[in-house]
Amino acid sequence: MKRIIAACFVLSMIALAACVKNGADKQPVIIEMPTATPAQTSPAPEAAPAETAQPESTPAAQPSDESVIAQTPESSKAPALEPGGEGTIHVRGGDTLERDIIPQLVKAFSVSEREVKDAMANADSSLIGKASGFRRMEGIIVPGTYEIHGESMESWLNERISEAERRYERISEQVPEKNELGASERITLASIVEGDTNLAGAFEDIAATVYLNRIKKNDKFGSCPTVEYALGYQRPYLTSEDITVDSPYNTYKHKGLPPGPICCFDDESLKASLSKPLNGELYFFFYDYVKREILSFANYGDFKAAGEESKALFEATFDISRFEKMADKREYFND
Repeated sequence: MKRIIAACFVLSMIALAACVKNGADKQPVIIEMPTATPAQTSPAPEAAPAETAQPESTPAAQPSDESVIAQTPESSKAPALEPGGEGTIHVRGGDTLERDIIPQLVKAFSVSEREVKDAMANADSSLIGKASGFRRMEGIIVPGTYEIHGESMESWLNERISEAERRYERISEQVPEKNELGASERITLASIVEGDTNLAGAFEDIAATVYLNRIKKNDKFGSCPTVEYALGYQRPYLTSEDITVDSPYNTYKHKGLPPGPICCFDDESLKASLSKPLNGELYFFFYDYVKREILSFANYGDFKAAGEESKALFEATFDISRFEKMADKREYFND
């Protein structure tokens, strides 16, 4: 009997050793996922030249008694992505997400363009109006230089939203008499003002006054920067075909403010867009590329005549066509 028990014990130990060996031989399987490729865009064709269109009647913006915006809960601003970003992001007034900012985020966070756009599409704030998709973040990022050291895309985007809300509050406190627009409308207007005055580096109050006067009289904006945003490229002077582009951002074609901002903007553009108009007379303006300033007018005939002189001066000064297609006019006209 003792021999049987001993034999059973030996067999059990041999079986246990075999099980341990078999388990040790198993290896984990690692599956690598492919990354997405950024989409390419193609420019629209050129056409005949056009001057700023005479405005037509549109519905007035709804007034708001808002003076302070609500802070957005952190949990609702952007979806979580993997941490580990590293790099520097440069944002200037006049920068757009697709042309200037998203390419930097793709590199800094080692993610695809699609991942960045998906994160932006879920952003939420009292400053965001009717824009959809990734354009919900257009104009939200405050110009500046941002160093990224290990944080996630989620935390970076959420901080940019919070920073934009804090800036709105700060600038709002500097404007004792505000216009009747709501917060998201003021943000959109500020971006258009920035687009019009970026090369001049001043005259934000003039541009904002003209647009606020047009809102008051229910007129179309007829803003060239909104058309350029819709087209995805710029020209010194738009063509008649350009201003027919089918986009809700085309304020030559559609009434009222566009769905959302068209670019990042500086504090002066925001301050001008919070303020009441300088006066009720200014109704037209254009940027003179040679004088590098905004010229404003109350009379359409005076505006047209000065515009023709400015075009002639442009052609006599620069070695490019008035209708030269450009990705970014700042690269050519800024010193």
